Amino acid sequence: MNKIEKLVAVLASIVSIAFVASQSYAATTSADTTTVTPRIAAGSAHTVSLKSDGSLWTWGSNYYGQLGDSSTIDSLVPIQIDEGYIAIAARENHTVALKADGSLWTWGYNYYGQLGDGTTNNRPVPMQIDEGYTAIASGAEHIIALKSDGSLWAWGGNGAGQLGDGT
Repeated sequence: MNKIEKLVAVLASIVSIAFVASQSYAATTSADTTTVTPRIAAGSAHTVSLKSDGSLWTWGSNYYGQLGDSSTIDSLVPIQIDEGYIAIAARENHTVALKADGSLWTWGYNYYGQLGDGTTNNRPVPMQIDEGYTAIASGAEHIIALKSDGSLWAWGGNGAGQLGDGT
């Protein structure tokens, strides 16, 4: 068995993943938060997986804390971060996830303020940003999230007007 076959076998035994094709990198949820659709998301050099039981797993590069395991040490195998999630998104060197209770969590690189915590400090652990969300998406330097009241929120880099706020 070559290295790739071994990695696939390890991943398959640890994380049961259903690949969901998406051109927008969006992770959306339905009103039914009792059923979690397995998902996978990828940043520049890290991967995030959501299992059907709501557990969140990460692996790969961790230079900015994008794995969310409280370190900056890379991981060659999936590590479980937490449970209770229903949606994930990742880009570049940050990760965003949505819990079943509607709370939004972010971690990793934060140069552009894309983590939404009011700072530009990198975060190596998931940090709750707010509540009441139903869908999330991530761009290279920003995050977009939809609240249950229908309002759309965006934060982070806005060099090309990607936040949609007219600035």
